[in-house]
Amino acid sequence: MVFSSSIFLFAFLPLVLLLYFNPLNRVSRATKFFVLCTAGMLGIMYFSPEDIPVSWIFYGAVALFGLYLCKDWINRIWNSTERAARNLILLIFSLAFYAWGEPKYILLLLVSILLNYGMGLWVGKYPQKTTGKWLVGVTVLANVAIFFYFKYMTFVFTELNEAFSLDLPLKNVVLPIGISFYTFQALSYVVDVYRGEVKSEKNPLKVGLYIALFPQLIAG
Repeated sequence: MVFSSSIFLFAFLPLVLLLYFNPLNRVSRATKFFVLCTAGMLGIMYFSPEDIPVSWIFYGAVALFGLYLCKDWINRIWNSTERAARNLILLIFSLAFYAWGEPKYILLLLVSILLNYGMGLWVGKYPQKTTGKWLVGVTVLANVAIFFYFKYMTFVFTELNEAFSLDLPLKNVVLPIGISFYTFQALSYVVDVYRGEVKSEKNPLKVGLYIALFPQLIAG
């Protein structure tokens, strides 16, 4: 599984935390140097040279050098729009995480985000009204149809073929990672908007993060 791989645990997750909490402007140079030296020594003690792929060393060095070059730019973003920058970083890494595990279904996740973002805005104009109820029904139908196709269509076609001697074409549909979770997570947002429990969110990045945050996708 992607989330239990060594790359996720020792590269992806630490990088997300590093960028999210941005320690670059919170600690002194001496502390940074000490942490880097300690991490390097522990790495040398834990791994033997033959255990470390050359590509890891190369890409790790490039990533560290890139962060060093961008540190002033990163700090300016944090000082001006810290929360927005953090949300953007989490969304980018969440989408990257999903593309890493299911590259061919990243478009499906983006469609779900855009669909429910748009329907949330539309439903928000008619909270607890008949028009809003119809819009919620359309949203539920669209989301459940996508979910049903990927999770149950092969099973249904198989049962129909056996029960009625049909020859319906069967496709080996691979279940996208986390589709159960992010489908109903998206639905809960639109329903809450209709009920008036939350206001419709005008920022698509926030809706995207609510639906696609990668620790939640693992749960799904």
